Amino acid sequence: MVAIPAGTFTMGCVSDHSDCDDDENPTRKVTLASLALGVTEVTFEEWDLCVSRGGCSHMPNDEGWGRGNRPVVNVSSDDAQEYVAWLSEETGEEYRLPTESEWE
Repeated sequence: MVAIPAGTFTMGCVSDHSDCDDDENPTRKVTLASLALGVTEVTFEEWDLCVSRGGCSHMPNDEGWGRGNRPVVNVSSDDAQEYVAWLSEETGEEYRLPTESEWE
């Protein structure tokens, strides 16, 4: 995990508006509280542990690239919600997905 300090930023397209997509306007100021985010993606190894312990119901296909420490692919937002709920229960800590603003 890496700590992200609280702060304010402008969300949306701040360059020449001719280069902006419709969903990037209007711009808006966003203020975030401090938070911590995972430094790396969830791996197949971590995901497979969730499946083996009954916390995750979806077994994603690795597309032939291999599992282990490779980032998990082919999971939906609902699958990811299931994973963070399981991780929270396993560790006793609160985990959640970042909001759109936090991710940005």
